[in-house]
Amino acid sequence: MRTLFDRLGGRSAITAVVDDFYDRLTRDPRVLHQFAEERLPSLRAAQVAWLTTAFGGAPGQPMADLAAAHRGLDITDDQVTAVLGHLEAALSDAGVEPELQRQAMSIVSRLWFARVF
Repeated sequence: MRTLFDRLGGRSAITAVVDDFYDRLTRDPRVLHQFAEERLPSLRAAQVAWLTTAFGGAPGQPMADLAAAHRGLDITDDQVTAVLGHLEAALSDAGVEPELQRQAMSIVSRLWFARVF
C-alpha cells in the first residue's frame, strides 16, 4: 500500500505545500511574530522533514519532538487554529484531493494536540 506521503506526491509536493504554507504564515498578523525571517530556511526544512515522517515517507526515522521544537513559545489555541487553516489551504491550493487533505489534516492535528508542553 502506498503511503500518504506518496499519494500526496512525495518530497517535491510536500516542499511546495510547505513553501506556500510558510508564505501564508508570514503574512498572517496572528502568527507572523512566531516566524523570524532569519529562521525561515531552517523552519521550512524542518517542516518538510516533519511532514515527510508524519505522512510515512521516512520509515524508521524518529519523529521530531513538537514539545521541544516549540518550547518557550507562547502559542494560543487561536494561533493553532490559524496555522492549521493555512496548512489546509496550502494543501487545497496544491490540488490535493479532499480525502487526502482530510487524512493529512487528521494526522497533523492529532500529533499537534497530542504534544506535551
